[in-house]
Amino acid sequence: MLHDLPHPNFILNTSPHKYQTVWKVTGFTPDSAEMLLRALARDAGADIAVTDVARVLRIPSFDNHKYTPPHQVTAHSYHSNRFTAAAFPALIDAPSILLRPTPPTPPRQQGADRRDHSRSGVDFGRTIGWLEHGVSHDEIVHRLMTERPDKPNPEYYARRTLQNALRAYQFNPHPTAQFQHPAPRR
Repeated sequence: MLHDLPHPNFILNTSPHKYQTVWKVTGFTPDSAEMLLRALARDAGADIAVTDVARVLRIPSFDNHKYTPPHQVTAHSYHSNRFTAAAFPALIDAPSILLRPTPPTPPRQQGADRRDHSRSGVDFGRTIGWLEHGVSHDEIVHRLMTERPDKPNPEYYARRTLQNALRAYQFNPHPTAQFQHPAPRR
């Protein structure tokens, strides 16, 4: 349960009404840290797709430009304690499971489904498809903005998705071989 967690070291206000909680920890392997992050995200109803240990957090005092007007990121510091796996017992069956290395993932078999099935992953794949079919950049931005009004700044999201797709498209002359995607809507 989330109420059993230790008090965080920092809480970052990254967007209007959105926060990132930070604990200083010790004794975790990268795999065990990611396992704990997935459990935290699951129990909090947060996005489990952002639980990799290499994730870069927003930096306090900088502006988050996904919003209009931009939202300044702030941080509240509470203490400097460090925690071990034992401080998070409600999220796992036994604290020792976090310290065991995760067995290596078997290599993907040829033809395995590589698609990112999140809404953003589907948008990215469709954008690759639109690029392959010669749809103009302005039209792609318009389509993404129209289809994703749920985003805080749909234009920023659309342009960023296009930018990422263009970057991937430039380095892969046959993007469909890597980014399997549904056919674009007409």
